[in-house]
Amino acid sequence: MPSRARLMTAHAEAALAQIASRVVDHRQLMRLDNAANPARRRLRQPLQARHVNALVDLVAVAESFASGRLLELRPAVSPDDVSTWQKRKNAWGKHGSVDITAYKAWSALMGFVEVRNALQHGLGRLTERQLGKHRNEILAQIRASSVHLDGDLLVVLADDVAQCGKVCAGFVQWLDAAAPTV
Repeated sequence: MPSRARLMTAHAEAALAQIASRVVDHRQLMRLDNAANPARRRLRQPLQARHVNALVDLVAVAESFASGRLLELRPAVSPDDVSTWQKRKNAWGKHGSVDITAYKAWSALMGFVEVRNALQHGLGRLTERQLGKHRNEILAQIRASSVHLDGDLLVVLADDVAQCGKVCAGFVQWLDAAAPTV
């Protein structure tokens, strides 16, 4: 008899709903803007701020899920133990026996995290920290996300938002399935 598929947790369902809603909202706003401004569509001038805001929101949902799912699973873990991606990686390994870097699109996910960091902390440019000692690793991650870099300036397009949504949703689904049950 085949094994039954494991049901998704409510935490994962909520995160996936947030991701789907944000992607749909972004797509609808772009459609409305293109209809109202046909010249922009012809000139292919993306509304960078809309793309940036959507991408930042999507990464936030993935981060929140990665932290919250472990805190839900292991209440003894403190919020500080999952406050950065490095700490999340360590905490999931130690308390959940999950290597979160095994997610097939881990590099792309980390690329979107680095894009978000540059958007939030560097006003769209790579920060000094990102250009520091881990520069090559960070640039490789950003390339994996497919977000275009023009020098040190990030150019976020509608397709990047859609791809970020897919990568973040895939991560939520993968981590929820990989996490131990209570």
